[in-house]
Amino acid sequence: MPKGPGFVEYPTFETGYEALKRAMADFQNVTPETITPVVFDIPISLIVLRCVLGFTPPEWASMPLS
Repeated sequence: MPKGPGFVEYPTFETGYEALKRAMADFQNVTPETITPVVFDIPISLIVLRCVLGFTPPEWASMPLS
């Protein structure tokens, strides 16, 4: 796997993943109300969420906001 300047080390990614997992009750309660506080507290969790959903950065950027 290539590593460049945008590469996120595993411990950093894991921190965001575990925070999302706790906040969303093992990914059973996925709502804006459960996600938003985590993203503000641990910003890498937004990248984790993007990866879990399977979006590439360009796909994520082109998603409509409504």
